[in-house]
This record gives sequence, C-alpha cells and structure tokens, in this order.
Amino acid sequence: MEFRKTLVFALVSGFISAVLSISIPLYLDSLGYSLPDIGYILGFATILSALIGIALAALGDHLGRRLLIIFYSGAMAAGTAIMAFIPSPIAFITGRAISSFAGNNQWNTLLARVSDLSKRENRAAMVGTYTAAFALSYSVSHLIAGAIIDNFGFLAAFSAAIATMLLLAGLAALFLEVGSRKHRFHLSFNVLRTWDGKLNMLVSFCTGFTNIAYMYVMYLFFTHRYGFDATQTGFFIAATFVIWSISSYLIGPYIDRNGLKKAIFLGAILNSAAWFAAVWFQDLPPFLLILAIDNITWPLYGLGVTKISTIIPERENIGRDVSIFGFAHVCGIIAASFLGGVLAEMSFGHAFAARAVAVLLGGCIVFFLMKTRD
Repeated sequence: MEFRKTLVFALVSGFISAVLSISIPLYLDSLGYSLPDIGYILGFATILSALIGIALAALGDHLGRRLLIIFYSGAMAAGTAIMAFIPSPIAFITGRAISSFAGNNQWNTLLARVSDLSKRENRAAMVGTYTAAFALSYSVSHLIAGAIIDNFGFLAAFSAAIATMLLLAGLAALFLEVGSRKHRFHLSFNVLRTWDGKLNMLVSFCTGFTNIAYMYVMYLFFTHRYGFDATQTGFFIAATFVIWSISSYLIGPYIDRNGLKKAIFLGAILNSAAWFAAVWFQDLPPFLLILAIDNITWPLYGLGVTKISTIIPERENIGRDVSIFGFAHVCGIIAASFLGGVLAEMSFGHAFAARAVAVLLGGCIVFFLMKTRD
C-alpha cells in the first residue's frame, strides 16, 4: 500500500517537473536571454540549491522521510512563486534555487523511501517502477505544459505547477513512516572512506553532468533548430520520453537478475553511441530516432547507478548517504548548467558530445574500478 502511495506521488511529481522543465528555458528565452546567460542563471541557482541538502537528509534518517517530503513540496511552491511573480534575474535565481533545492532533495528522499520499502534483491525493479510512473507523467505532461504556455501564457503554467506542488504536500501527509528512526542524529561521512564510496561520487557527478543535453539545451534546440512552438516542442519530447517510462519498467527486473555492472556498462556504451551520433545527425527524423534510442538505453545506466547509490550506504543512514551522492549529482548539474549554454552557443553538437563522454566515463568507472558485487 505504501509503495502504491509513492507511485501516485511520482505521477503527480512528473507533471510538476515537466511544467518547470519546458517553461523555465522557454520563458528565459522569450525574455531575450542568450544560451550562455540562461546557463549562468540556472548554474548560480543550482549552486545555491546544493548547500544544505546533506544536513536535511540526515534529519530524514532521524525524524523520518514524511515531514521532509511535505516541507520540500511547500518549498517548491514558494520558489516557483518567486520565479513566476517577480520578473528579475535575482528573483529568478533565488526562486529557482529554492525550487531546485527542494526538488532535488525530494527526489533523494523519495529514493530513500523506496529503499526503505525494498530489499537489495528487488530494488532495481522497484526503483524502475517508481521511475516509470514518474517518466510516464513527465513525458505526457510536456505536451500539456506546452499547450498551456501557447494558449494561456507562462504565468498560467507556473500557477498550475504551484497548485500541484501544494497537492503533493497533501499527498505526502498520507504517507506512513516506514524507515528506522532509532539511531542518533549525526553528520558523519563514513561512506566516503570506502573505495566504492569515493568512486560513486565521481559516477554521481558524471550522471548529473549528463543533464547537459536535456536540462534546457534540448528545449531551445527544438525551438531554434526547427522553429517549433511550445506545444510542438512538448509533443516531440513527450513522444520520445514515453519510451523512457516503458523501458524503466522493463529494465529494472533485468538489472536485478543479470547484475549491475554489466547493465551499466552496456547502457553507457549504447547511450553514448546515440549521443555521439546526434553530433552529426540533427535533421528531425534521425534525431527523433536518436532520442528514442537514448530513452530505451538510458535505464540500463540510470537505474543501475541509482541502485548502487542505495546499496553502498549503511542501512540506518541511507537517506543521508544517498543525499551525499545526490550532492555530487547536483555538482554535475551545476557544471552542466554553466557549460551547456556556452557549448550550445558554439554548436548544439558540442553539448551532445559532452553528454556522450559523461555517460561513457561513468559506465567505465563502475565496470572497471568499482568493487561492488552484483
């Protein structure tokens, strides 16, 4: 029952993430900001968002996940309201920092909750099911969000996201606490004393950096390269992201059965090959095929590295330790934020190549250097 509640939460979260993902870059673009400017704004916002996540994750281990999830939902609404109703760069950076901090930490906390509800033997399957629910809503909601923007404007899209965030807080209030809270509150970083812990920081950074292709570059690629409006952009992204949802659901059990390291390495090779191809093939039909291959193969890598981040930590400190790896992931997003606009300004292919290198590097670290057993 608790996992079903978590899946409903994932469906609602997917709508919010889609609205923000498509609205923020298109909104900044409509205000006349260049690609590097957008990268700098989102980069500074992400830096601010990363500063206090580990401490709050430790609170989640001590006090439970439920209260933090409610808090993060409210914080996301507050941050989005600042972005939507105060049109200035400083307000946008501040609002995005708050909403991004809350969103990133909420994802880590939900991941810890799924870990509480699962065992090592079936964790990839459960994470895959959770990701599939999120991805299904996230993909379809791109089309909905694009239609809202084109018909009612950016303010309406942001307002819809804010209302849904408040709904999330109400949904989280229905959760039962399932994690252990009997240990003392502490902020040790013992997980980083292990060889695999150190390496997983690098893998998490690489995984965060892979966002360079999607975080805002992809939306502006569709509008600048093909001249699409928000609805058209949302349609094509939705059509390819649906594949991610299906693939996540199917690949999770495959990883549990056949092993993490092989799955991650296979996914890294196939996924990076698709993005290297995107450097040269950018006409619409072949590019959509490349995005389809990306969404088919990404769960092999993405679900695998997510599972690793949940089996390395000590059981009683899983929320804090997952968030330590989540901090490295956010650092990768920060780097991607700043570099994405600069590289895309030169050529969108440069950003796609950077994505390919990042996922291939992460896969090689896991396969050749990590000692974690499947």
